[in-house]
Amino acid sequence: MSNAAAAQQGGEDAMVKNHEERRAMPDPSLMALQLHAMQKDIGEVKESIRLLSEAVTRLALVEERQANTQADTNRAFDRVSSLETAVSLKNEKFEERVSMLERQVPVLTAQSDTSTRWISHFLTGAVSALVMFVGFEVGIFQ
Repeated sequence: MSNAAAAQQGGEDAMVKNHEERRAMPDPSLMALQLHAMQKDIGEVKESIRLLSEAVTRLALVEERQANTQADTNRAFDRVSSLETAVSLKNEKFEERVSMLERQVPVLTAQSDTSTRWISHFLTGAVSALVMFVGFEVGIFQ
């Protein structure tokens, strides 16, 4: 093969190789569409991340409120428990006082009976004196 034939062969090989490289390269308009689609997808991912961030923030607020409510509930139960203890102690004291008064009832009844007898005797004497006074004034008793 001569130099001219070799040069021609080399030129054809270069053209075939260049043509194959062009076929292997994607079309610029296709690349632009793919790039645009990727940008759109990235925008959607960013929006989703923003929405997730907002949701996590709201969830943290709800959790904080729930923790505050739980603390308030615990304080209320503690207060109710202390009030139950106080009421129980007062109830015991009240029961002791009632029991003491119930034990004193016979003594009070006896004192009351004595007082009632004295009052009864006094009234009987006063009525008798009044009847005698009226009797002497009217002339029944002379």
